[in-house]
Amino acid sequence: MIKEALQYIVGLSDIKTIEHNYEVYADRQLHRVPNEIDGPDPLGVNTLSGFMDYVAANEGHAAECTDAPLYIQIVSPTEVRLVSVLNADNKRSTYIKATALLPEQHFGRVLDQERFLIWLRTSFVETENRQDMIQFCGCVTGNDVVNLDDDGISQKVSVSTFVGTKDAIAPTDPILCPYRTFVDIEQPESQFVFRSQKLDLGVGFVLYEADGGAWKTVAMDTIRKYILKYMEEHQEAFEHREVIVIC
Repeated sequence: MIKEALQYIVGLSDIKTIEHNYEVYADRQLHRVPNEIDGPDPLGVNTLSGFMDYVAANEGHAAECTDAPLYIQIVSPTEVRLVSVLNADNKRSTYIKATALLPEQHFGRVLDQERFLIWLRTSFVETENRQDMIQFCGCVTGNDVVNLDDDGISQKVSVSTFVGTKDAIAPTDPILCPYRTFVDIEQPESQFVFRSQKLDLGVGFVLYEADGGAWKTVAMDTIRKYILKYMEEHQEAFEHREVIVIC
């Protein structure tokens, strides 16, 4: 009780500072008061078109210094933000953030035939390679006897039915276009490793990403081109405010 009372009394006194070796010291802990209040939470959208419509409308950020540029930051293939320059507190305001809505992906996971076929149809852009994989994976039925011949590079699936035996060669390192970025732009294609595995009932399939993440660079560059094209087509909206795109 006495300790708390003494601390309270000390707190009522004026702050004393001492200068020593060109440094300034205080007799109590001080807390800096920010020069600017925190801004509102950024607006959230899920498409690049909605994001750019907001930027072009010049809403929300128009009250700030119009001489200062704005920055469109392409954070990742699934996130883009509109931010300000550094303020007096060495912080930036984020006005709007676009986050892509994407289907769940199952790379590196073994799926049974039905789930794998559904995944191919719902989470990949329709291409000739996707159709070839669907035809290959659909050649097995629940009553078939499946034998796998894998030499480490390609696979051959032998399916024994009551009629006879049919062979199917698995696609080798297929090029596919999963939905991995904003629907406003073309989905980047990349290479995959495709494998089949025996399950208790039938056969399972798995896809492994095999491009080292290079698709991310392609996707972000495609986003950048989309934004620059939008700005070129709506020049009048950007005449009085500099907008810099960083990737």
